[in-house]
Amino acid sequence: RAELAQLGRVVGGGLQQEGVTVSSGMIYEWGHGWLAFQKDGKRRVSSGPYFTVWRRGPDGTWQILRNLVL
Repeated sequence: RAELAQLGRVVGGGLQQEGVTVSSGMIYEWGHGWLAFQKDGKRRVSSGPYFTVWRRGPDGTWQILRNLVL
């Protein structure tokens, strides 16, 4: 939270999914994401790849098991 406050206000962002596969009841998703910050009149963009593992919960909904931002 403190690190995000130092970066400034979030003014944009997005995800670009590059792949997804299903295996053994899990979903594996990967791609790139970015966030744009504004502070003191300056805009800064932070971006990088991500990898997320989803698992179906007992109630049937999909839940994030692991989310890595590299």
